[in-house]
Amino acid sequence: MKKSLIVLWLCLSIISVSNAQRIGIKGGLNFSHCDVKADGITVSPSTLTGFQIGLTSDFGLGESFYLSPELLYSSKGYKIEDLKHLIDYIEIPINLTYRYPIEKISLFVQTGPYLGVGVSSKIKGGGDTETIHFGSGEDQIKRMDFGWNFGGGIEYDKFQLGLRYELGLSNIDNISGASTKNRTFSVTLAYFF
Repeated sequence: MKKSLIVLWLCLSIISVSNAQRIGIKGGLNFSHCDVKADGITVSPSTLTGFQIGLTSDFGLGESFYLSPELLYSSKGYKIEDLKHLIDYIEIPINLTYRYPIEKISLFVQTGPYLGVGVSSKIKGGGDTETIHFGSGEDQIKRMDFGWNFGGGIEYDKFQLGLRYELGLSNIDNISGASTKNRTFSVTLAYFF
């Protein structure tokens, strides 16, 4: 059932992007960390800088409102002292966007869910790299990530400069009594064709 929903989400996103009123390319920087809690103790890992790149699109829903699905490759993770946990995802955010035109520019705000499918996970530190596999074992992490986006920005002509916060709602940890949730702040630039 879970795989069927993922395939359906991916298919709808690809169809949406291919039928968009506006389509563009998008890239930017991710500043991510995780909220980590275990047995009542909260750990605050440091921020890790990553990137995102992919496709963005818009569908008009009425005056000033748009549905904005995206298909992104997104690099996230966190640092604890000298260790870096790098997690790469294929992400599909589907945002509701409101645009407010002001002369030659438009301001926009957006919010909506995202679904992330893990494609790579590594821990680097002390000159060593260890692959962390996806699965249900305690030495693995969950492949699926789900959360909610909040963002905004400015548009001029075919360019869009955006800021976004992704609040991970799903626990990607498999250890009993532990919770690890992604938190990402992004700065992006998009160009629409």
